[in-house]
Amino acid sequence: MLDFHSHFLPGIDDGADSLDCSLEMLDLYVKQGVDALVATPHYYDTDETVNRFLSRRDKAYDKLMFELAKNGKEYPQIVLGAEVALSTDIAKNIDLEKLCIGQSNAILIELPYTGYFEWMTYEIYDIISKRKLHPVLAHFERFCNKKNISKFENLLSLDVSVQINADSFLDGRAYKTVKHLVKNNNFDVLGSDAHNITDRRSNFPGAVKKIQKKYGEEFLSQIDNKARKIIGVNK
Repeated sequence: MLDFHSHFLPGIDDGADSLDCSLEMLDLYVKQGVDALVATPHYYDTDETVNRFLSRRDKAYDKLMFELAKNGKEYPQIVLGAEVALSTDIAKNIDLEKLCIGQSNAILIELPYTGYFEWMTYEIYDIISKRKLHPVLAHFERFCNKKNISKFENLLSLDVSVQINADSFLDGRAYKTVKHLVKNNNFDVLGSDAHNITDRRSNFPGAVKKIQKKYGEEFLSQIDNKARKIIGVNK
């Protein structure tokens, strides 16, 4: 499986706080059968420039890769990206393309936790139409439920993909929303959103087992293949 959303790079955001934690997270991914994962540290347009962020991200990545090469550890294929917080006028950021995942035009976007406002749809529309990028909505199930999802109809009608967290398949309350999204074809890619190996660890096997049981092996394969196609990663 490919993990579309993870915070395993050391010391760059609220994810892995050390190189040791990063290595432990990668060990866990290997044990869980994850063969490819996207590094998606948080990016906030209001806090720093894209170039400064990329410098910090690349240093963290290089530090990790040096350690992996030194000790010969097995690890999944790593693709660099970011979890980009949606803010007003971010579509005008001249360096926005640099935050895309790997060599693709896909960009992981985190919506605000303040509830839905119309400007969000307009901003996503500009990212698509003016910047020619493909937004993937990070853990979309956190922002909606069966009662308010109608507010997001215009947003979901755009050329976007929806990422759902693995843990949301195992949480009773969150799964109610997930079921609704799956039923309405608003589920495209799966991510762990893992930040450590304790309270926010990857639980891909649990989610995979639930998806297989409820929706079938073919559906699971479709989700994984779609993720790989979006960012150009082969099995």
